[in-house]
Amino acid sequence: MKAVIGIDGGGTKTEGVLMDGAGTVLERIVTDGTNPHAVTFETAQARIAELLDRLLAPQGREPAECSAVCLGLAGVGNELENDRIRVYLEHYARERKLNCRFFVKNDAEVALAAVHEAPCGIIVIAGTGSIVYGVIPEGSMYRTGGWGHLLGDEGSGYSIGLKTLQAAMQSHDGVLPRTLLTELIVDRYRLAGIEQLKTYIYQPTILKQHIAEFASLCIQAGDQGDSVALRVLESSARELAVLTLTLRAKHPWLTGSAIALSGSMFKHSAAYRLSFECRIRQEAEGASFLLANRTAAEGAARLALHLLSRSAPTAD
Repeated sequence: MKAVIGIDGGGTKTEGVLMDGAGTVLERIVTDGTNPHAVTFETAQARIAELLDRLLAPQGREPAECSAVCLGLAGVGNELENDRIRVYLEHYARERKLNCRFFVKNDAEVALAAVHEAPCGIIVIAGTGSIVYGVIPEGSMYRTGGWGHLLGDEGSGYSIGLKTLQAAMQSHDGVLPRTLLTELIVDRYRLAGIEQLKTYIYQPTILKQHIAEFASLCIQAGDQGDSVALRVLESSARELAVLTLTLRAKHPWLTGSAIALSGSMFKHSAAYRLSFECRIRQEAEGASFLLANRTAAEGAARLALHLLSRSAPTAD
């Protein structure tokens, strides 16, 4: 059976799909994060190999004959990082005697393919990290943000998680009003009181993805009308909207493109999405928005099919 594999690797989770030539998903597997800057390159590579093994020989099926693998990995943003992953994949293919092509992209490229169903357009991702990415029909690429949790990631789950933690402590100090965030944090992490948050959060085992998990509590509190949580969500969404407006101004074609929205913040928080769209429309009244109805892993697989067809030899 000829098939392709698409992989979307984020800081918190990774999804892989096996897809046939007609675009039908045959197998779907979700595993742990594979952003190499969040989990190390060695861990990311090991998880990718395990995921590929499971997709290529799913239980109850004949082993798949894979034509191509397309990976979109968060944190793989330059040629050096791209080459490091590709070299590992070529080694993986030799070990398993596979004859398939590998395409290594960033997470924005595969998310764009999932939403626009084409390799061009604008995609805004707000998951554990964030990025705004645009591709015009002739192939030129543009980006704003996506520089990681220390240098950017405005409007991301990490950024919101960190602001959630800070807001809880500012409420404890009396700088901010009382907030449901305090109760939610204490309950979720079984703390005796919010003062214990300092001990918990400064453990050496607390990583970027653990901070991002606090964004879900901010969403929960915001859904219940908590003013502090809503302020965090709305201000974060506006920060990402500014990056989006900046990208739209980089090329005339981009100003007419619909803005595709992807990632857990858009998916799970109506307040966040509304604030983002309102800020965009303040400067771009006619802007339109698209929500993903396919996963980024499916976008990666479809991109693999597109890249294969584009490189296929034509008859004389």
